[in-house]
Amino acid sequence: MAEEQTQETPTQPENGATTTEIPKLAELVTQFVRAYLNNAYSDKLRPTQWEVLRFLSEASEDERTVSGVARHQRTTLGTASITITALERRGLVRRGKRRRAQPLSLTDEGWAMLARDPIARLENVLGTLDEEQRRVLEDAVNRGITALDQESEEFKKAS
Repeated sequence: MAEEQTQETPTQPENGATTTEIPKLAELVTQFVRAYLNNAYSDKLRPTQWEVLRFLSEASEDERTVSGVARHQRTTLGTASITITALERRGLVRRGKRRRAQPLSLTDEGWAMLARDPIARLENVLGTLDEEQRRVLEDAVNRGITALDQESEEFKKAS
């Protein structure tokens, strides 16, 4: 008797994508992130350090603290402090004179470094998308970040 081969039909999630498409999309997203991060190591700064420089250039004085950086980067105070100290040692960031919640600011060297920010390459790529494509991408990325943050919080509670 010949073995009968059954072909599994992919299930359809609520969003309309088939489950066989989802792993391919996840891999595509990781390849995109990897490609960006490969370009983001420039001027001997790590991507997280570039992110702190950008944050400090745009945040209000009240937000420009170690805890503000930690919140923005979704990390711990310790990790944010280490990143800021590294930027301080390079002369790119300085701490304020207040005793508590010292405001952080960019030095002249920090502003000059920010002018060479590798995120401009990503902005150029995103600039090739039309308005509707950018809106859909923005929505998808925001939904993904929210879902991953929620999953991370649930994992922390369960541990």
